[in-house]
Amino acid sequence: MSSAAKWGKLEVFKFAIYLSIPAVMTFGVARVPERIDYLTQKMNYVEYPPEGEKPPTNEELHKALAPEKKSSKWF
Repeated sequence: MSSAAKWGKLEVFKFAIYLSIPAVMTFGVARVPERIDYLTQKMNYVEYPPEGEKPPTNEELHKALAPEKKSSKWF
C-alpha cells in the first residue's frame, strides 16, 4: 500500500471524527430537556438591567411644548 493510500485513509478517519463528535455531543445534550434547561440557566451570562422609566409619548411632548410654541415668535 502506498503512502498516499494511507494518507487518504487517515484523512477519512479524521473527517469522520470531525463530524461525529459534535453530532454525538448534540444528541447527548439535546435528548434530555432538563439538561438543556440546566445548561442555559448555568451559562446565563447576559444580565439585563431593570427597566427604567418610559420616554414620553408624542402626545405628551406636544402638550408640554404647546405653551412654548404659543409664546415663541419663531413657530
